[in-house]
Amino acid sequence: MALGVLEVVLDHQTTNLGHVFEFLVGVLRRNGFYTTGLDRLGTEPTMRHMLRDVLPSVCDSNSIALQHMCHALGFPFAQCWLQKNGLLIAAGAPYCVNDAMALPYRQISTQVALHCGQGPVGQAYQKGTMIWVDDVSKGSQVYPES
Repeated sequence: MALGVLEVVLDHQTTNLGHVFEFLVGVLRRNGFYTTGLDRLGTEPTMRHMLRDVLPSVCDSNSIALQHMCHALGFPFAQCWLQKNGLLIAAGAPYCVNDAMALPYRQISTQVALHCGQGPVGQAYQKGTMIWVDDVSKGSQVYPES
């Protein structure tokens, strides 16, 4: 049973949520508190470590093929999410960023894990097919969680 919820408000935008989270977890632990969700948010190296036994099966040719596809079709951005223990993780997976505007999204994506069925990525994975998001402003990866 949870003792409480710690809510933190940042006064600026950041693409380093994993660093913020790991810092807060360290402070909580040093003060005798415990938190859950360590498998859902962290730095890119932390998330990549979660895929340590999956990443060797993803070869460089997958990244090259994805980059060729993006260039040929004019896509500004594409990334793969890999499944591990019911979570989808992008850190270390093939990606292509052709537009600097998409780079912050990539940086944040490498610091989170989604449940299968969560957000558009999780829904597409769960259904095993493409899905269409009519309004990307309503296509949050985080909410609502299915």
